[in-house]
Amino acid sequence: MGQSQGVELIEHWYHEVTGDKHEHFLWSMTPGNTTVRISSKKEQEETSLVCLPTGEVTHWQQQDVNGTFLTAFRSGESLSITGKRDGNEILKRFELDEKPWYQFLSFSLRSFLADKNAQTITFWMLRPDTLEPFLLKATKVGNETIQSLREPLSAIKIKVAPHGFRGKFWHAHYWYRLPDFLFIMYRGTHGGPLTPETIITLDEYRKL
Repeated sequence: MGQSQGVELIEHWYHEVTGDKHEHFLWSMTPGNTTVRISSKKEQEETSLVCLPTGEVTHWQQQDVNGTFLTAFRSGESLSITGKRDGNEILKRFELDEKPWYQFLSFSLRSFLADKNAQTITFWMLRPDTLEPFLLKATKVGNETIQSLREPLSAIKIKVAPHGFRGKFWHAHYWYRLPDFLFIMYRGTHGGPLTPETIITLDEYRKL
C-alpha cells in the first residue's frame, strides 16, 4: 500500500503511569511514500493504523487477548467501524465533515507543529471506549525546556481539548521534542475529579 522498499522501522518505548499502575508500550512507525503505518503494543493489547504522511488516518485496528477485534476506516466523510468486543458484534457508521481524522497524536500532529502559521487545528478522533468520533482542538502553548535524566530538552507544548464548550471541562497536554517533533511526554486525566493523572514519557528520557 505505497510503502517504499527498504524503509527502516522506527521504534520507541514509552512508560505510562496512572496512580499505582505502571505500563510500558512499544510505539513503532514504518514510513512510506504514500502511507505511514504506526502501531502501539502493550502486553495484552495492540492498536495499529494506516495514515497519510500528513497525519490523516485512513484505517484503524485494535485487538486484545480477550477476543476484541475492531477495525475502522474512513471513506470520504463516512467513518465505518466493524468487529467484535465483549462477545458483541459491532457495526457502526458515522458521518463526519471535511476535518481530518487523527488517532495517534504522537504522529498526526507533526504537520501542524511544522506549520509556523498555524496556531490551532480541529480534528476528529475515535474514542476507543465508546467507539464514537468526537471533535478535538489542539493549540500551541509555546516552547519549553524540560529537564530529564539524560539532558535538557527543547520542546513545544500542545494543549488538546474538546472542541466547543466541552473544552472548559477537560484538557490534556502533549510535549514534542524540537526540532524533530518526536513525542516525549503526555499529561492528562482520564475520568472524574478523583481520577489520578496519567503521565506518559518517552522511556529513554524517564523522570522528565
